[in-house]
Amino acid sequence: MELDKDTQYDAYGQRLVIRRGRLIFAGNLTQPGLDVEAVREIDGKVVGVRVEGRANAPEAVLFSDSAMSLEEIISYLVLGCPLDTSGKPESGQTLSAVAAAIKIGATGGQSLV
Repeated sequence: MELDKDTQYDAYGQRLVIRRGRLIFAGNLTQPGLDVEAVREIDGKVVGVRVEGRANAPEAVLFSDSAMSLEEIISYLVLGCPLDTSGKPESGQTLSAVAAAIKIGATGGQSLV
C-alpha cells in the first residue's frame, strides 16, 4: 500500500511532506513493514526522517541533503530554523527543545512514530 504523493504530516507545529510512504504486508499481517520518508525544506535545505523496519520496532534515521550535525538537522525539523554560531536556535528558542528531540531520536524513533 502506498500513500498519496502529496500527503503531509503535521506534528509539534511543524509540517513534513511525506516523500515516500509504504506499508509492506509480507509475513505477519499485524506487523507490516514500514518504508517512510518525510522531509521539510527550509532556506533551500532539505532535512528529514526515514522510518523503516516492522511496525512494532521502527527505526528512524535523520538526514539532510547537505552536511549538517544531528543538532542542526533536529533544529530544522523541530524548530523550523537553523542553529546560530553559538549552537542555539536562531529563533530564540531554547536548546532544551533540541535536546528533547535528540532524546526522542535516541529511543530509535519509537516515541516519534
